[in-house]
Amino acid sequence: NTIPLFLMMTLIMLFYSKVAKVVFFTIYILTGVTVWLFARPVYHIGASGVVYGLISFVFWSGVFRKNFRSVILSVVIVFLYSGYIAGVFPGKPGISWESHLLGAVVGIFVAFLVKNVEEEHEKADKKRELEYDEPYEENYFFDRDIFDRDND
Repeated sequence: NTIPLFLMMTLIMLFYSKVAKVVFFTIYILTGVTVWLFARPVYHIGASGVVYGLISFVFWSGVFRKNFRSVILSVVIVFLYSGYIAGVFPGKPGISWESHLLGAVVGIFVAFLVKNVEEEHEKADKKRELEYDEPYEENYFFDRDIFDRDND
């Protein structure tokens, strides 16, 4: 869990720096609380629930925010961690699939909560899009209706 935890935290710090600390601590606390409330009465040890929450957060942030960078990051997450989906279903004994499932649900919830917080790169991207969306006069070699039959 150390490598995925480090990678996810690095991605969140780089791409979602305004909300990174809040996201991490919210996922950390809510995953623990939901596992305590809803999971089987056994020992649930490890950081895998938080890892699933962070992976889920990064993926669903791309879905909710719908900006170019977040969507690309979501696609990267799908390629890197698509195998993690199997972890949310009951499987091997001794594996807390509830932590995985509840961590993922918490990640979706947190991504939805912070979807409207605009990062600096999102503001720059929007400004750039507005500059390119300005109307301009198009010069064509032929008239646009050159192939219409009504012009005869």
